[in-house]
Amino acid sequence: MYVDDYKYKINGRSHRRVLIRHNYRENGKVKQKTIANITQLPDEIIETIKISLKNGNYINQLGQLSEGKVTHTKIIGSTYTLNQIISTLGIKKALGNSHLCKFVIWLIISRLIEQGSRLSAVRLANIHAGCELLDIEGLNEDMLYEAMLWLYEQKDKIEVFIRSRKNYLV
Repeated sequence: MYVDDYKYKINGRSHRRVLIRHNYRENGKVKQKTIANITQLPDEIIETIKISLKNGNYINQLGQLSEGKVTHTKIIGSTYTLNQIISTLGIKKALGNSHLCKFVIWLIISRLIEQGSRLSAVRLANIHAGCELLDIEGLNEDMLYEAMLWLYEQKDKIEVFIRSRKNYLV
């Protein structure tokens, strides 16, 4: 069974037909049988019926979901993986462990996840678990600009460290 929701125009006027239908085969041909006309029902009920028919095997779980609370969790997979790659490549060791280094690492991770500005990196931290993973208390654009300035000042020292590594990955 499925909901056949069809919009059409006759003489410039819009109409909508919403039917519950069932497909079956008869002599090798696909035929449709209309179970019910639900056109007059409110849109919310029609949507509920659509969801119920699409997720018939999970109807109990859908009912439980409607009774429970939905909580927002942060995405950790990409942040964790990129953090591990940064450690493996020795970037963390090259930068050090100060609070500014953590901001630089977040800038790297956020840029790899999604290109954007410093402000978008701050917003991305609200979606991804970067601050929690890197043990950063708070984050704003000014902190990231400060970290970029620090990185520029440390550029030569970091480059020397990276070049001196004998087993670096390519």
